[in-house]
Amino acid sequence: MPLFITRTIGLRIFLLLGFAVLTSSCSSTSEEIVDPNNKNVSLIYGYIEMREAKRTLNWLSFRRYRPSAQRYYAKIYDGLFYHIGVEHGSYQVEKFGSYGNRSNHGMIFTFGASGKNQTAIKIKKPGLYNVGTYKYVAEKDRRGNRTKFSFKKSKIPSEKELLTELLRSVKTNHSDYVHQIKWIENRLAKL
Repeated sequence: MPLFITRTIGLRIFLLLGFAVLTSSCSSTSEEIVDPNNKNVSLIYGYIEMREAKRTLNWLSFRRYRPSAQRYYAKIYDGLFYHIGVEHGSYQVEKFGSYGNRSNHGMIFTFGASGKNQTAIKIKKPGLYNVGTYKYVAEKDRRGNRTKFSFKKSKIPSEKELLTELLRSVKTNHSDYVHQIKWIENRLAKL
């Protein structure tokens, strides 16, 4: 094999490994460990119907703006998103998206970092907080390209349907989070 090809391959491998180390060390994990006995955290949840995006909701991040900036990655199940243990503060959905596959590429949808959006919520004390139920709406720019989006409030699924699915998911995946399970059960009993 000619020397320049060997060096090119070696350089590519070196750059690829360097990129992998850099991205893994700089990124946050979506699996934050939350102490199940911590009574000072809240469960935050919501729903996004993504049919018009022609994508599946695979990931979502909440951004806490006050008292200090922090990002939380939600668990996702068929449009339902939630995080089992967020601290008090002001939150909103910052980004969400889909993973790519062989037939299409992944998508990232972002609200941007400045200003409030309709998912903004303030958590003052531990409990269950609903960000809302939304429908993704694609918007076209002047050229007719679908480059923007908005959220439209939706009543489907109902709060009861959403909480029933949330309860199933939390009991299945987080059965030791008894405080959060009790909050969901108490809210369901009131509906």
